[in-house]
Amino acid sequence: MKQRITADQLQQLTTEQRDKLKEWWMPRFSDLFIFEDHCDENLFDEEDEVNINFFIAKIKPYGLPLLSIGQCLSLLEPYTPKLGMDHEKYGIWNLEIWFEGKPKKFTKKDPVDALFEAVKSVL
Repeated sequence: MKQRITADQLQQLTTEQRDKLKEWWMPRFSDLFIFEDHCDENLFDEEDEVNINFFIAKIKPYGLPLLSIGQCLSLLEPYTPKLGMDHEKYGIWNLEIWFEGKPKKFTKKDPVDALFEAVKSVL
């Protein structure tokens, strides 16, 4: 089971979706992120935390977070996410969110993939 979304998944986002994700993201110690033009993973570490104002002003505008399961759920919190394994189909995960007045369902083999599809739809 993956613990976070991948750089390849972030490349699927439109410019508008990327901007909304950057606006939502508040960097925290041990967050992984990539720069938009480079897919190398970077770690938000103690030095970045000490220099948070510099990071937010100079680096965050070009960085995209590799969201963890918890960060995806946090971003989706206003949409009342319900994540669970399908009891009839082993290894399949279902995620349901309440979006624009109706339920929306995402089904994937990995919970992070279902979460990312939901994140894409709300960004």
